[in-house]
Amino acid sequence: MNEYMNEPQNEAQDASFDIPPAQQEGRVCPYCGAPVRERFCGLCGHDTMQDQPNSFVHEMHLPPQMPPRRRLHTGLIISLTVLCVLSVFLFILTVSQLRLFSPSSPSVPEESQTPSAQQSQNVGGISAEEYAKIKKGMSYAHVSAIIGDDGVLADNGTTVQGEAYYTYGWYGENNQSAEVYITFVNDAVSEITLNGEL
Repeated sequence: MNEYMNEPQNEAQDASFDIPPAQQEGRVCPYCGAPVRERFCGLCGHDTMQDQPNSFVHEMHLPPQMPPRRRLHTGLIISLTVLCVLSVFLFILTVSQLRLFSPSSPSVPEESQTPSAQQSQNVGGISAEEYAKIKKGMSYAHVSAIIGDDGVLADNGTTVQGEAYYTYGWYGENNQSAEVYITFVNDAVSEITLNGEL
């Protein structure tokens, strides 16, 4: 009887004897990842000696890897979108600032109020006597009749009150470096400026 009792112990010793003691510790099952001390996995029953004893699987079990996330692409798309929106905003802001601070392009004045710049020749210029006759409130036609020719359109636009203004210039009759600028608001003289000596 003693022989029969010793036999199962010997079989258990034989099963664990196949695995050297140095490899028994720290081993994991290549299929389920459970720690293994014997030849067969206690969790799934896999024979751990089927693989080669020095294989990578016996030394360490790596869990399955997650696929890489797509955050890089999403972040890149968001960054490029923000950059494009900011570029468009800065472009619009720059264009609007240039329009505010640049002199307005002269538009063609209405034919009924004043003659166009192409018609003005400033043949004779303005003399000191003609300059003395010009007063505030006179119309463009009256000023042109006093001077004897049409002025050169120097500027036009709208006042703060929303009224149209036109500034015409004449050179001096005897001194070509002298200039007279007359501003008309609603076809009436509002300002007279003399640069130089007539």
